[in-house]
Amino acid sequence: MLDVRSVGHIAKNLGKVVCIHQNESADLAVEKLRNHNVGCLIVVDDSERVAGIISERDIITKALLAGGCGLQDAPVADLMTRQVVSCDMNTPILDALSRMTAKGIRHLPVVEDGVAIGMVSSRDIVSHQLSATKAMQGAAEQVAMLSKSFKSLDYNEVLDLVTREVPSIFGASCGLLLVSQSPGLPVQVVSRNVCRYDALKLGWQGDTSPAAPITISEVPVECCNCKTGPRAVFNLPIYEVGGPDGGVTCGRCAHLCMCMFNSDVVNWRELLSYKATLLREILAVNLMNAKLYEQARKESRTDGLTGVTTRRTLEERLEQEYLRSCRYRHPFCLAMIDVDRFKRVNDTNGHCAGDGTLRTLARALSDNLRKSDVLARFGGDEFVLLMPETSVDEALAVIERMRTAFNLTMPGCGKITFSCGISQWRLDPEDGPTDVVRRADELLYEAKRRGRDRTEVRRET
Repeated sequence: MLDVRSVGHIAKNLGKVVCIHQNESADLAVEKLRNHNVGCLIVVDDSERVAGIISERDIITKALLAGGCGLQDAPVADLMTRQVVSCDMNTPILDALSRMTAKGIRHLPVVEDGVAIGMVSSRDIVSHQLSATKAMQGAAEQVAMLSKSFKSLDYNEVLDLVTREVPSIFGASCGLLLVSQSPGLPVQVVSRNVCRYDALKLGWQGDTSPAAPITISEVPVECCNCKTGPRAVFNLPIYEVGGPDGGVTCGRCAHLCMCMFNSDVVNWRELLSYKATLLREILAVNLMNAKLYEQARKESRTDGLTGVTTRRTLEERLEQEYLRSCRYRHPFCLAMIDVDRFKRVNDTNGHCAGDGTLRTLARALSDNLRKSDVLARFGGDEFVLLMPETSVDEALAVIERMRTAFNLTMPGCGKITFSCGISQWRLDPEDGPTDVVRRADELLYEAKRRGRDRTEVRRET
């Protein structure tokens, strides 16, 4: 059950306790019961210590036994219940209810050092339990609604959704999400909701993975000028797939720092913990799925050997560039690059040496790319370079820079070189992407026939 709060939480909410001295009259007791609209009074002695309790039932019972006469001036001490069962502020609510049930009573004084400081009734506890149940149901509904919001598998969008929506579930209006980009590194602010302070000012020196779903503390000094305390930090583990045994590991933790609470819900620690536990389960799974999707997408768009773009991605970008060039009448060039005598490299030095050759070439090409260029491994030892808004002369200059940067010598093979064919789009919508690729491929083989280690181009008029 959610509610393990102490009696003190209820007693504090009831206001000042209503007491009567044991020497006061029954008439005064009845008057106090009516004026304060309470079911019983705490009876105290001269030292203000609890001597008993008196309720409407006590007065009516004694009046009936006395035939309804002569009780108006009777002292409360003669009518009260003396064997009082009490509790203190730290007594768990369910324990208090058990004591009342065992003794067949409906009211329980809250006592501190023998002095009454409050009163709790079975009605108070039942009402509180109903409120707790309603709060639990409301929390579950809020979390369920949030889970339906995770339509995107984009990792950063999921983080933004956490910052935007989760604070309101906890009753906060301000939030700051901090995440370590790698295990062991300091946390960084990745998303904000109103809050404008950075991680260092908030006192975050490093990344931890606390077991507690949520922690409560005071707002840092740097925030006090415009934020009211306390603050709650929702700790969300970030699971990674691919540990030493290929399983799921938790090496990082996201921290959602929240403040400016719009109700006293921040003082209801068990409800906060309940919400945090529900949220952690859902958010952790969604973040892991988003991360897996991001990794799978990256792997599908990145060549595993060389780290450059894949052929599929190149074809998508080429189609986009073709459509853009058709609209704006801008030229673009495409270069087909192939390692000369690559089979001899493999046959002489082995396939590992061949893989190393491709990685070295990819690095030389990548290091000399312009911002708008797209480099892809097209297949085997062939690479394709898409150069938007580029003339033939500009494309030639780019390729020659790359040729100079590619400096590799292999045993038994000598200096390793590459050949290249450059084609240019004809500024004609009928000249489609496949036509541009075909011409570049033809020019590449022309460069091979003419002795290799050269670039062939065709200037379109």
